[in-house]
Amino acid sequence: VLTVYATDDGNGDPNAVLTGSTQFVFTAESNNAQPEFKTVGNKAAVIDQELYFNVQVDDLDQDDLTFSATSLPTGATFGATGTYGVAEFRWTPTASQTGVHAITLHVRDNGNGNPDNVLADSVELQIAVRAANAPPVLQPIGAKQVAEGSQLRIALAATDTDADSLIYTADELPTGATFDSAT
Repeated sequence: VLTVYATDDGNGDPNAVLTGSTQFVFTAESNNAQPEFKTVGNKAAVIDQELYFNVQVDDLDQDDLTFSATSLPTGATFGATGTYGVAEFRWTPTASQTGVHAITLHVRDNGNGNPDNVLADSVELQIAVRAANAPPVLQPIGAKQVAEGSQLRIALAATDTDADSLIYTADELPTGATFDSAT
């Protein structure tokens, strides 16, 4: 309920000011926004060790979301958590599951309550199952200096002896700094 007011000037007398008001119901309708997966990336798993990761989905109008997956390996699960827009993948591969597994994760919204307006997104990834996993090696960056108000760009480079896909992250960035994990 929205209330609007109109106030007169009291014919110049501040003690004679009068106000009138009215209330009405205001409803804002919006088009359905598509849910979108954030970067997921390929994964590596080790036999008899649980692979666990969360995926995040943005949906600007925050419709109810439904998560699903296709081509899940035997024993793997994928589903919503108690946090809006977050789903989790869990799997403990066995020795018989060594190799690369291609899966597709899906999310769909409820179309703002209208089944004709349901929107969806999906992301494909590969999970390589092996007997062991070696950590990636990040190339040295060295000290960097930049004048205040100037832009500093740093290109990161890393190698992985297992040839796993790499995702870059950063902790404790200074105020105003941004980090693009995709580039």
